[in-house]
Amino acid sequence: ALSEIWREIGATYWQAKMFAEARNALETFVERRPYDPEGLYYLGKVLKEIGETEKAGEIFQQAVDAAKS
Repeated sequence: ALSEIWREIGATYWQAKMFAEARNALETFVERRPYDPEGLYYLGKVLKEIGETEKAGEIFQQAVDAAKS
């Protein structure tokens, strides 16, 4: 449950356009829960916003794979 707080913090930072903070929170979350599609999705959104489109694409694919399993 504590890990999910990082996902929610990251999503909140993303909505506030605080992308560096969002990335830090979401990377912390994904380290703890690497197969959570929602956390991966938000991390992909952040990476896309900061111009890391190739890495964002990889993360989005991981989110799809996680959702399928």
